[in-house]
Amino acid sequence: MAYFLVAPSGHFVGVPPRVVCVGSDPSADIPIMANIGLAPRHFALVPGGRGCRLQALAPNALLKVNGRMVQAHDLAIGDQIQAGALSLRFQDTPELTSEPVMPPELSAPPPHLLDTESLIQAPAPHADRG
Repeated sequence: MAYFLVAPSGHFVGVPPRVVCVGSDPSADIPIMANIGLAPRHFALVPGGRGCRLQALAPNALLKVNGRMVQAHDLAIGDQIQAGALSLRFQDTPELTSEPVMPPELSAPPPHLLDTESLIQAPAPHADRG
């Protein structure tokens, strides 16, 4: 099954079927270059038989799932992940299924929020229904 991390802007990144590191370090598998409080290696996504496990990699880094602080968590479709000031939704489709909540310190996501070169794809334009 394919999984995606979807930002409030609608931008998304596909999660490969291997352990993936997310952080501010340019060498991270999914580097987030915005200055939003991420550790160089903030968290990992670990695929498993039943889905994906979120694992904190930085001991004192802010990592929440659905508003609760976690060190590790088995993700379910629709879970809201907060890492530093980064807000992402874990999904099995690249489209927003409901409106994610941005942290109060970010009223709108910076345009470079998920600028990870070729990994990020812009949301598909909605077809006009006339």
